[in-house]
Amino acid sequence: LTNNNTITVETNSGNLILTINQDNFVRVEMGKPSFNPSDIPFNIHSQAIEYSLEGQKMGVLSIRNPHAVIILEDIDGEDIDTIATKLQNSDYFPESVNVGFMQILDRNAINLRVIERGVGETLACGSGACAAVVHGIQLGLLEDKVEVHLKGGKAFVEYNNDMVYLSGPGEFVY
Repeated sequence: LTNNNTITVETNSGNLILTINQDNFVRVEMGKPSFNPSDIPFNIHSQAIEYSLEGQKMGVLSIRNPHAVIILEDIDGEDIDTIATKLQNSDYFPESVNVGFMQILDRNAINLRVIERGVGETLACGSGACAAVVHGIQLGLLEDKVEVHLKGGKAFVEYNNDMVYLSGPGEFVY
């Protein structure tokens, strides 16, 4: 669609800067995550790294849209649809929330499943991958560069305690 290596893409939540590398990997500057409950929006009295809600421990943050991240030992062994639906319909999230279920493989790799608000489970969610990695880094469980395994393929997330970057293969789909 273009011969440029750097592309600005306009989205509903702001512009994204994409860089196409020589190996056809695309690196997206996802921006700065927000942990401020009013930015998410998240109805809670005080900001924390981890919250206990609806019987689950989770991180809550916004990367252009709201995310709750739950760490599980086995993301295929739990009824994630029920957990996600309960959170998405709760009064804690007035605009609902994307719920990510993260299984940590090691300090540089995770498995992730995401139940997106209004959609259900998706094959891949870039902002969800970023939210999961940021939460894992905040807890001291992950390094600053992580390979994220999703049902739809792999993505790579980098977080330097300021900006989040998402990388993956650029493929022509249609």
